[in-house]
Amino acid sequence: MDIIIAIGSINAFFFAFLILTKSGKEISDKILIAWLVFFGINLLTGFCAVKTVFGNTIIPGILAAILFICHFPFLYLYAISLTRQNFKLNPKLLIHLIPVLLMTGSMFPFFRINGPEQTDIAYGYGDGIYLVVLPMLVMIVSSAIYLTATVKTIRKHKNVIRDTFSYTENINMNWIKSIVYQFTGLFLLIVLVFGLLSFRQLNIVITDYILYTGLVLIIFFIGYHGYKQRKVNFPVTGTQVTEPKSEIKSDIEQADKLMHSLLDVMTVRKPYLDPGLTIYSLAQMMEIPAHQLSRLLNIHMNQSFFEFINRYRVNEFKSILNKKEFSHYSMLALALEAGFNSKASFNRIFKQITNSTPSEYRKKMSQ
Repeated sequence: MDIIIAIGSINAFFFAFLILTKSGKEISDKILIAWLVFFGINLLTGFCAVKTVFGNTIIPGILAAILFICHFPFLYLYAISLTRQNFKLNPKLLIHLIPVLLMTGSMFPFFRINGPEQTDIAYGYGDGIYLVVLPMLVMIVSSAIYLTATVKTIRKHKNVIRDTFSYTENINMNWIKSIVYQFTGLFLLIVLVFGLLSFRQLNIVITDYILYTGLVLIIFFIGYHGYKQRKVNFPVTGTQVTEPKSEIKSDIEQADKLMHSLLDVMTVRKPYLDPGLTIYSLAQMMEIPAHQLSRLLNIHMNQSFFEFINRYRVNEFKSILNKKEFSHYSMLALALEAGFNSKASFNRIFKQITNSTPSEYRKKMSQ
């Protein structure tokens, strides 16, 4: 196990250095660097505990547990730093130290007993197994709160994306939700093992193996995706495409006129052929505010901007599929011609809208 931990620690520091050398770093990158450094230190303390570097004491193990709980606030802070346009580091964020302080406090009883007894309890041999219950409760509650908050942040971001952009590649943050699921799965395994530990069915060595192996895998995942991730930059005209409720009905009288203007622009200028189209650029073509176009789509047409634009792209694909001048085009080339920016997004969106794959549709049309 010590080799696994050493590999994980080295890779955490390596990814931190790699992101440190990245040009144009955002606040989110700096948070990720700090998080990866904590990962490295966390595994380093675990390594010291496993190798009994400091003798017959579990103090390194206690420190590793305290550092482990830091990952949940870090995950949440990283998520909001990527999705909030005006995110800044400020003293209010120190409130996220509360889980660390609670975990540290829950560990105090361990310092009142001698080294051999600490080790016996931690490994499930002593009678003071109840001392592990409070730290575990702190871990469960803290992780549940932060993992839930992170998922809500990503879901909210996804809704904003669908109302603003005509694509989701590299901006939907789905990989962060994957981290949440990885931590959740890892923690549920640890809780299960802890339950068996309480009944003397296992000892904590199994927990160590699960925890550190899981952390090493998560480090690789975070480091790889975090290095590639860029902050989602909304157009300088603003990030809001909605207005206060008191103003929602202010342009209902113009809805038919605006809808006619929108459909005219879509037919004549075909803006959907631009893979990077946003609601702001389309609103600029119509010479109206983006929030007005958003209301027109959401309230009067019952569609998100993303869905509206991609329906046009699907229809464009259908229209050029059997045209002679495009007969030598591959499916991907046709998709790109229709305004999609990747094969994966094209296949997914086409299936969602038509209930059939592009290949199935092409085969059906050729019959």
